[in-house]
Amino acid sequence: MIVLQVFFWFAIAWIAYANVGYLALLLLLARFIRRPVAQADVTPSVSLLIAAHNEEAVLAAKLENSLALDYPRERLEIIVVSDASTDRTDEIASAYAGRGVRLLRVAENHGKVHALNLAVPTAGGEILVFSDADSTYAPDALRKLVRNFADPRVGAVTGEERRVAGPDASGLGESLYCRLDNRIKRLEGQIGSTVMVNGGFFALRRELYPPLPPHLVHDALVPCLLHLRGYRTAYEQEARSVETYPLDARGDFRRRVRTVLQAFSSYMSAPAALNPLRSGFFALQVFSHRFSRWFVLPWLAVALVAGAVLSPDLPLYRWLLAGQALCYALALAGGILERRGVRVKVFYLPYYFLYIHAAAFVAIAQALGGKRVSTWRPTTRAAVSRPEERL
Repeated sequence: MIVLQVFFWFAIAWIAYANVGYLALLLLLARFIRRPVAQADVTPSVSLLIAAHNEEAVLAAKLENSLALDYPRERLEIIVVSDASTDRTDEIASAYAGRGVRLLRVAENHGKVHALNLAVPTAGGEILVFSDADSTYAPDALRKLVRNFADPRVGAVTGEERRVAGPDASGLGESLYCRLDNRIKRLEGQIGSTVMVNGGFFALRRELYPPLPPHLVHDALVPCLLHLRGYRTAYEQEARSVETYPLDARGDFRRRVRTVLQAFSSYMSAPAALNPLRSGFFALQVFSHRFSRWFVLPWLAVALVAGAVLSPDLPLYRWLLAGQALCYALALAGGILERRGVRVKVFYLPYYFLYIHAAAFVAIAQALGGKRVSTWRPTTRAAVSRPEERL
């Protein structure tokens, strides 16, 4: 019985730490530790790399947004990196050639990272900015990003990416999750270095670009490699990007499995960054921000089973088991409603909490089984209407 109680409370502690405990720790540390970045109004030459695979629905709006950015035009190079697109992506990009947009077509679809590996040597900017085709930037986003490179200790900067739910509340959970994650990244940057970047909205010194195998991702690996070389990855709260998030739960589940699988493989490819003897507090940050979340599902199962075994003899665990049962019932109702296209917060959010952790653990199992993913299929895209109201 004692062993079961230890397992139960360890499971509860893990779940709590992964979801709110790490944020609480950062809030505490941020009261005592401040490592500000030395900023200045600088305008280095910038290459904006827009990765695209079958993005005809949003590419024109993205290019209009990019051309309207408040940045010296002679200092900004815009490159559309088309990863063997089969729709009108190349045609749309070519139509902007007269306005200075360059199309680089990759003949075979080997994935986003492979396409960027080919594009970076052709870029002329001192700073590389990586963007997705459905990301709408605030007019001053580039200025706010690059001002951090006035600090020679900064190797990369990630901006604040906002995701808004679709008109039918699709993406509601992702929108809330993104706000929490932004808060964590902001605090990490304040006390040192964030452990991940927003893949569709970050800047990097050109000489520090790491060519990666196609199955790995910059989002996870860039901060690790920079940290091991003595550079910081800064977070710029005032550089903002927004994208709609129209995915339903089923589509989001598949996306999450793919992204977690790639991120897990990326971190495991840099073991020195995960070793506190080599990387210090950064290793704890990686565990807290990423790994602890990915292993929540098995600890949910441990808490449920241990609580069920303990409940007949101990009243406290009967109440706790009833609470768990209520949460799972709400999640089940949320899943049933989701399949019918109905999203009610009290049901949808428990369902969202459960399936994001399920998707993460499925991805970990696949990664440990040796699966790799490099090619990409863009999720259903939707252009943001009146983005200035959301930035």
